Amino acid sequence: AAIVGALCAMFAGALKVYLGVNEIVTTVIMNWLAFKILQWLLRGPLKSPESEMWPMSPPLEAHFPYIIPGTRLHLGFLIALILAIAAYYFLFKTNLGFKFRVTGASPEVATYAGYDVKKFVLFSMAFSGAMAGLAGASEVLGVFHFLYEGIAVGLGYTSIIVALVGKNHPLAIIASAFMFGVIYNGVVFLQSATGLTYTFSKAIEGLIYLFFIVSEVLVLYRIRTIKVG
Repeated sequence: AAIVGALCAMFAGALKVYLGVNEIVTTVIMNWLAFKILQWLLRGPLKSPESEMWPMSPPLEAHFPYIIPGTRLHLGFLIALILAIAAYYFLFKTNLGFKFRVTGASPEVATYAGYDVKKFVLFSMAFSGAMAGLAGASEVLGVFHFLYEGIAVGLGYTSIIVALVGKNHPLAIIASAFMFGVIYNGVVFLQSATGLTYTFSKAIEGLIYLFFIVSEVLVLYRIRTIKVG
């Protein structure tokens, strides 16, 4: 999963550095392509004989062990935690990490300093794609133990919000991800306890995310009254 994710992201990075294609457009198109490939697999070669109305794969024999019995807290949580701490150390405690941060903040400055910007962009895209692949594998092996068509719907956009709230800092993203995990599970509990429909509960979740984004603006900008005269 990590290798496939890295290759897909590196392809988008190559289009960016060599042809000037916006990586957002490329990755959105590739996401749709990946979804259609998964859809074809689950309705064809990977379809479980027991699934009739809802296409899914047979149950997977391999899965992540649970850290706390009786919960869904699995090994993938520890892997994500270790990788976030490792990313912090690499980016903020090493010379190479400093070069990556400079390249991300200002490619022009990095070019002036003599950094190989294309190489840094390609490696950054490949690494991020590998992490996305690991996250997907963690979701399958740690939570569901099978594949279905909508298994990753909305996760990518939620992760963008998590990163923005965490200011793109690896350690802050840990706290941000935990906070949004609490919100998500709270909405799920509210749905089961009150009988709310799935659509309405997701609307509540979306409003909470929106409030967090708006609060970022309020932190950066404050309204002040100025006496005239």
